[in-house]
Amino acid sequence: MLTGNGAYVAKLASIRIALILLIASTLCGGEDQHPCPLTLSSNKQLTTLHGKIGNGSHDMLLIVPHCDQVVVLVYAGDLETDTPAAMLNADSNLKRFRKYTQATYGHIGKGICIQCAKYDVEATLTGQLEVATIPEGLRRDSAGFLWDESGKLMGGSGFGHPNRSYKYRLVIQSVSGMVAQKRPKPKV
Repeated sequence: MLTGNGAYVAKLASIRIALILLIASTLCGGEDQHPCPLTLSSNKQLTTLHGKIGNGSHDMLLIVPHCDQVVVLVYAGDLETDTPAAMLNADSNLKRFRKYTQATYGHIGKGICIQCAKYDVEATLTGQLEVATIPEGLRRDSAGFLWDESGKLMGGSGFGHPNRSYKYRLVIQSVSGMVAQKRPKPKV
């Protein structure tokens, strides 16, 4: 057993080792420090997500940090959801969000630019998260169709157009913390 100065030095050495291990685990295990919030949510749960807005072939998407899947975005009151329009907070944040996410460069020189977003948009969105599930005994193909073991088509699973290729959909009820940055005009 150490006493006096030796005990102090041993305690200081153990604190240094603990500190080094803490720093190393933080640097090496960054992924474990920030799990994907989608995996922590359940179907029909009121959820708040932050991320960048992206565009699919026909869909507005949310790219959530630390997640390997994107989220299809729709508004409360849209025909494809069962969330009533009265749940949508139509405040100035929502109006700004719609303005910047819908702004596109229409013409570039003599050509037309389809879906050329004018702004990079990042926002915090709150709404009902829907999770596509696959019933037991069925398999899902890359187009979102469900098949039984005999090869019979049983329907679809997923969100988005033209196919149902996305597992998650957020029915937006409110928008906050939106930041928009203008993109340079695309070249011809």
